[in-house]
Amino acid sequence: MIFGNVTTIISQIYADMNRYHDSLNSVREFARFNSVPQNIEARIMDFMVTTWQQTKGIGEFSAPPC
Repeated sequence: MIFGNVTTIISQIYADMNRYHDSLNSVREFARFNSVPQNIEARIMDFMVTTWQQTKGIGEFSAPPC
């Protein structure tokens, strides 16, 4: 029972990390495709990283649209 719970927790951590990296990659691709200036891209990335750290991925950006 305990092993199954630990496995579920670890699996969720990996899923969250993958979602985080996918989000960052999407922002990078968008910035490059749309020729966003480097300083603006850096500010956006900083915002994304800070928001993720503060909310642990739970927040307005992770909720499905209504």
